[in-house]
Amino acid sequence: MGSVQKWKGKRFRAHWRDPEGKSHSKVFEYKADALAHVDQMEADVERGTYLTRAERTMTLGEYTVEHFLPAQRWRPSTREQYDSHWRKHIKPRWADVSMAAIRRSHVQGWVNELAAGDGKKRKALAPATVEAVYRRFVSIVHSAQLDGILQDSPCRRIVLPKRTKAQSTLHVPTSDEVQALADNVGERYTALVWTCSLLGLRPSEATGITLERLNFLKRELLIDRQLITSAGAGVTFGPPKTAAGHRTLTPPTQLLDMIAVHIERYGTAELELGATLVFTTRTGSPIRRNSLSDVWRRAAAAIDLRPELRGWHSLRHYGITRLIASGVNPDYVRQFAGHESLSETLDVYSGWWPSDAEEASDVLSAALSELAAGQ
Repeated sequence: MGSVQKWKGKRFRAHWRDPEGKSHSKVFEYKADALAHVDQMEADVERGTYLTRAERTMTLGEYTVEHFLPAQRWRPSTREQYDSHWRKHIKPRWADVSMAAIRRSHVQGWVNELAAGDGKKRKALAPATVEAVYRRFVSIVHSAQLDGILQDSPCRRIVLPKRTKAQSTLHVPTSDEVQALADNVGERYTALVWTCSLLGLRPSEATGITLERLNFLKRELLIDRQLITSAGAGVTFGPPKTAAGHRTLTPPTQLLDMIAVHIERYGTAELELGATLVFTTRTGSPIRRNSLSDVWRRAAAAIDLRPELRGWHSLRHYGITRLIASGVNPDYVRQFAGHESLSETLDVYSGWWPSDAEEASDVLSAALSELAAGQ
């Protein structure tokens, strides 16, 4: 049971016990404040939300390093991205700030600063980058809530910068651009260009194709993992980006022939993981992300490729949009792309679905004609 006693003159000392029974005290100028504090501490103990002094004064940096990071089970590529966001944008602003002192207005101001820059060393970030950095920050705050360090989140109703129409547009390579890339990446990577383009694969899915997942006779390619590479780490396999990424594709016969020629010419790579990689570097090793980026940059420069086409991932959009244009069932397109939901497919490729307005008009006109004939 807490209590309040007079303390040295006109001040008052509040006494209470924490959940472990340890006694604590704090001196106040006014008795009402001391009583209110005791009531608050006892209520927190009752609700199971009591915080020690160390927890009440814990900074975001301390919480992140001591509690948040050890609990994460990220892929190496995800940790690399987090480390970059933390080092460049989150740590400088929040590492030394007490978790309890963070307010919504502080977070909104920080987001605005990220989007605007400071006109000096810190450049304005693109809306998509601002959102990615903010989401990392939110994950830390949400974890602190679940751990009871924060009672309320300061990340509510935060307004993020909007993407312009140009930034929201999906840039898809044309057939000529895909062909030009295939002709200029070097013969070792030609089949990889067409594999990414025709099968709508993410780069890590394509570089992770193994003979064990490729059936030439049945014309089947099982996508149930992706190649994981990161600086200073070994090579391994990880699950697809989403659960829906597990899918079986039917490659065109011409593509399978191209892959067969590629294997005959360049061989494969046996991994200790019990897998045989189809696509490798000129040294016969797995293709790392930075190596793949270098190949793209050289080819893009050689053909003066549109800068909007940013890397191998843009090739994925080629095959998917070709299916859409041909009128393939939208749910099959979703499965082909490895999306979690049809709404995701429709949102990402919203501008690529053919307009049904003219066809709908013809159908309604025919219905009207039938009605007129029946009168």
